[in-house]
Amino acid sequence: MLYRPKKTKYKNFQKMNYKLKGFTSGLFLVSQKLGFFLKSLNSIRLRVNQIEATRRVIRRLVKKQGLMEISLNFDQNSTEKSSGVRMGKGKGGIKEWFSPLNAGRILLFLMNLNYIQSKFVLNKAKTKLAFKNIIKNNYNIKNKYYY
Repeated sequence: MLYRPKKTKYKNFQKMNYKLKGFTSGLFLVSQKLGFFLKSLNSIRLRVNQIEATRRVIRRLVKKQGLMEISLNFDQNSTEKSSGVRMGKGKGGIKEWFSPLNAGRILLFLMNLNYIQSKFVLNKAKTKLAFKNIIKNNYNIKNKYYY
């Protein structure tokens, strides 16, 4: 999976304030598909290694049964100078890539699994993320043993 852009306009980006208030609408395509999704409740910087750890946990448990869709763009980078370097002489090299998330953004989407499997898998995946998140589904049926 490609976790960084192939080409960017600038080598390094300016630091931005990611503490955005309010909920976002998330993704529009979720309303068309039936399944379970993981939704963030905080505004954070989601790093590549966090989402990769979650993806590995889900893949290991689901195997070839379910479909997983990660809809994030890791298009921002953070830079860091190496230790022991004096002030000046530029900004520093790229340390990591991240995706700025608003509260209410949908991180990943699981399809083709039943209720119990989906809950179990997403609860395991939640432990790899260091922020508050919630498991939701977009079934309009109240019976949890529907699928």
